Amino acid sequence: MIKSIKYFQEEGIINLEKVIENFYDNPKDFPSLVSGILKEVLELGKRILVETLEEVDFQVRNSSKRKNQGWVVDQKNVKKELITSLGAIYFNKTYFYNKNTKEYRFLVDDVIGLEKNEKITSDALANIYTEAVQTSYRKGGESASIDTPVSKETVKNCIHEIVFPKYKAPENKKIVERLYIEADEDHVSLQFNEKKGDLIVNDRGRKNNGMINKLVVVHEGIRPETPTSKRHRLINPHYFCSSSIEDNGEFWKEVSEYIDSTYEVMKIKKIYLNSDGGSWIKSCRDYIYGAIHVIDEFHLSKSLLKMTAHLRDSQDDAKRELRRIIRSENKSEFVEYVDLIKTYTDDEKILEKIDKEKRYICGNWTACKLRVRRTEGVVGSSTEGQVSHVLSRRMSTLAMGWSKHGATQMAKLRAYDKNGGDMLELAEYQKWRLPKVAGGENEIFTLSVTNPAKRQENSQELRKYFDVMQVYVPETAKKYAWFKVHEWLW
Repeated sequence: MIKSIKYFQEEGIINLEKVIENFYDNPKDFPSLVSGILKEVLELGKRILVETLEEVDFQVRNSSKRKNQGWVVDQKNVKKELITSLGAIYFNKTYFYNKNTKEYRFLVDDVIGLEKNEKITSDALANIYTEAVQTSYRKGGESASIDTPVSKETVKNCIHEIVFPKYKAPENKKIVERLYIEADEDHVSLQFNEKKGDLIVNDRGRKNNGMINKLVVVHEGIRPETPTSKRHRLINPHYFCSSSIEDNGEFWKEVSEYIDSTYEVMKIKKIYLNSDGGSWIKSCRDYIYGAIHVIDEFHLSKSLLKMTAHLRDSQDDAKRELRRIIRSENKSEFVEYVDLIKTYTDDEKILEKIDKEKRYICGNWTACKLRVRRTEGVVGSSTEGQVSHVLSRRMSTLAMGWSKHGATQMAKLRAYDKNGGDMLELAEYQKWRLPKVAGGENEIFTLSVTNPAKRQENSQELRKYFDVMQVYVPETAKKYAWFKVHEWLW
């Protein structure tokens, strides 16, 4: 760090003085003061990074452990670029050859935890994840570091390569009487199926580029946002995302494992499954024992609306009567009443629509009955709102095109973010999950072996520069005094 401090003392402070002097000449140009200071601080930070990395490389080069393990210097001062959250830095490192294993490696990468050919550090990668999960690949690339953006293609590759860690179960399992599962899906558009140009357009001008992302939310119920609020929020929600290209059984196993590891399952009295009744959702009951399906209010209301739309002024009365019949659990009466509704139109399309909705409600009869009767423990469903908030807002509200893998990865990243996942931990996990290269398990160098005498010498050198830097404080005080006496300030 000595060279960096020396640079700052010899050039950085002078540059800062010029920035401050320019501000005093034009006090209204405050943004220039901020940007000028930021530029110098960033330069100092990057110089410290470079100097520290090169010092580590120097100590590895002079390490007896390195020599004992058969590593010899192949090439010195190989310049490499590394993008950090502070910006791009360029530093020299040593390329080594192992006489025993016949391999080549930059040993300093092992010391600081860089993978082979890695150019983006974990902190910059975390910035990419944080922005890309909310906005776009382009903005994710711009957020990688303060002054060095990366391309959309690079961001896409980073997202595609994410491997997500498994859920960490709490030490003590929770005890709840009721648990709720909400499930729904979002439809996204693909740029291609398997390769670019393979989309087929039908007679209606529509492409076969549809794909669904699946969303499941497990929570413990709802409560008002504030004591007097009519708006509610979920209690301890946990989000899961998958897609139609992944195995549905494995997805529900993941949800089931979360429930088993988080809650005392034997003490749960009821597990309610709120959904629209899709086939992939109903298969939940094959993996989560005792799950009770309840149709969500949105889809039930939508179905009743379609069945009665042609009745015009009598529509509300018909919907109330249909709800009464569903509540009374008389399916045959429901079918009879629907047939009566059909007599008020001769339009074939409307009749087909009514029959379709009748099959939908009859096929989910018990689930509809539980929703209408609002039996104990049944709460309002937020499936549509959750899909909009978690998936649609990022993936389908705007005209976007995805690859199948990209859509799946982004959905999972959205779930990770909604669960409060730390993006820096996720970036670091991409390294921890990888096996070590041959010989990587051998410790080459640690900071603890640094020569104590050398550390003391460096410390004394640093104090010398700190003392020199302090002489600028009185000068700043003089400028402040000069600034205050000007009449236009009062």
